[in-house]
Amino acid sequence: MTTIVEKKVISDVLKWEVGEGYLFCREKHVVLDGEVLAIGTVCETATGKKIQATTAGNADSICLENDIAPVGADGSAVFLVRGPCIINEDQLDYNSLTKATVDAALAAFGILVRSEPVKSSQL
Repeated sequence: MTTIVEKKVISDVLKWEVGEGYLFCREKHVVLDGEVLAIGTVCETATGKKIQATTAGNADSICLENDIAPVGADGSAVFLVRGPCIINEDQLDYNSLTKATVDAALAAFGILVRSEPVKSSQL
């Protein structure tokens, strides 16, 4: 039997944002040449361009696109850069960084990291 694996979509990561129709929390940014980012990647800004976060305290955004910046040229992608918004911690790529420090850094931008609520069948 064949197993189908779906890629992450924005709604897997982003659970709520203020002004959904206005995209207040999102911005398009340049991605550094050669960076491979996917939806849910924790990112930071280095030399004015987005990269996968390498220092937990520098986390400043979450990638909302699957983007591969080609070698030799910068790319671009949409990022979640401010809140108020709520994201699903189970869908984030922390890149082996300390979760608590990353979450605190993101909270400074109004990006709240929460676990996906479990639905109960009990009434």
